[in-house]
Amino acid sequence: MSRTKEPVTLDKAAETLGISKDALRKRIQRGSIEAVKDKSGKWQVIIPEGPVSDRTEGPDNPRSRPDKKDDAPDASGQIKALQDQIQFLQQQIERQDHLMMVLLQKIPMIEAPKKVSLWSKIFKKRQLNDH
Repeated sequence: MSRTKEPVTLDKAAETLGISKDALRKRIQRGSIEAVKDKSGKWQVIIPEGPVSDRTEGPDNPRSRPDKKDDAPDASGQIKALQDQIQFLQQQIERQDHLMMVLLQKIPMIEAPKKVSLWSKIFKKRQLNDH
């Protein structure tokens, strides 16, 4: 399917090319797609001739789709790194729990001081004086 060289709106061009408006704006900025501003200052895109499937970045275009074989080693490497990190953190938690238990066992039980009333002090002094 071929396209005319007539400018279309940003919305229409994005829909026709099967990409987002932001992606289309980036292409305009990089100069990889022809566009002009109209009198009101809005972009008008000139869609190049040729099949749409050659230009789109959608999931149906095999050139824009990442090769799953290339991603697999990288993803498995990331998964392995995350698993190693989880294992390390679990070991650290166990170590901290053990240290906390040891420290808590070393703290002696502290008894609250006994309340001594004024009368018990006076009575104690009398007993000491009587002897």
